Amino acid sequence: MKYLFLNPQSCSGLALKKWSKVKTLLPELSEAIIVDDFYQIDWNLFQIAEGDSFISAGGDGTLHCMVNALVKNKGIEILLMIKIGHIGLGSNNSFLRPYSECQIISDIPMRISDLTYAQDLMEIEVLNGQSTEHLYCVANSSIGFLATANILFNTSSDIAILKKWNSDLADVYTFIKALIMWKPIKIRYEIDQKSESRMITNMHFMKKPYYATDLGFPEVIDPANGRFRLNVLWERNPITILRKFFSMLVFKNLLQGRDMSAEIDQINISCDKAIPIEMDGEIYYGTDFKIKTYKEGIRLCK
Repeated sequence: MKYLFLNPQSCSGLALKKWSKVKTLLPELSEAIIVDDFYQIDWNLFQIAEGDSFISAGGDGTLHCMVNALVKNKGIEILLMIKIGHIGLGSNNSFLRPYSECQIISDIPMRISDLTYAQDLMEIEVLNGQSTEHLYCVANSSIGFLATANILFNTSSDIAILKKWNSDLADVYTFIKALIMWKPIKIRYEIDQKSESRMITNMHFMKKPYYATDLGFPEVIDPANGRFRLNVLWERNPITILRKFFSMLVFKNLLQGRDMSAEIDQINISCDKAIPIEMDGEIYYGTDFKIKTYKEGIRLCK
C-alpha cells in the first residue's frame, strides 16, 4: 500500500498547483491513498504492513511532520518497516538537494523509488519549562540565526508573496529582514564531556549537505555512519554576517558560513531563556536540547 501525505499549504499555497501539474505523470501513485490533513488522522485506522510506502508531498516540514506523526502513533520501529519518500512541492526542498540525485518530473524533484537506503536520524529532546518533547530530524536542524530566519520565512505575509514569485529572492529578503532584528545568543554546550559557554550566530546539525537553495557545505555526509555534521558560526556583527552571506551566495564561498566544523554523535545545549530550534524547517522552542544520532533509524526512497 502507498500513502501520499499532501500538504496544500506548502510553498505559500502553491503546492496544489504543483501537484496538479505532476500527479498524472506518476502512474506508480495512481492507487495511492491521499491524505491532506494528517494532523486530524485517526491512526488506529491505519493497518500498516511491512513494505508500505509513506510519501510526503510538500516542503521539508511536511516530511518532518509525517515522520514524527508516524513515530508518535506507531513507534520508532515503524520507520524500519516502511519506505519513506518525498515529493518536493516546497520552496527550498533542502532534503532533496542536490537535485542531480533525484527523479525530476515537470521540474518537480522527488525520491519515490521502491529502492531504499538506510539513514541515521537525529533524535532531539527539547526541554521548555516542565514540558519535554522527543522529536526526530531527517535532514537538518539549527539554532541561532537560521532558526530566526525560518520563522520569518514561514510566517511573514510579505515573504509569502515573494515565495510565490521567486523563492531565491524570498531567501535573500528573508536573510536581510532577519539580520535587522538579529542578536547573537549565549549558549552552553557539551561535546564528549567537554563544555563551554559561547556567544553564537548560528549552530547547525546536519545529515544533509544543504540548508537553503544551493547553500550548504562541501563535505559528503555519510547517511549511516552514526554521526552528524556540526557547523558553528561564532558571534559576528551584522555587517560581517552580511558580507559572509553574499560571499556564499554570489561567489559560492560556502566555508564563509562557519568557523568550526566536526562530525559528532551527540551534543547537549542549554540557554538561560527559551530559544527557537529549527528541525527540517519546523520550529520548536526550548531552553535545553539533547541532540544525538539514532543510527540507521529510517529507510528512505532513492
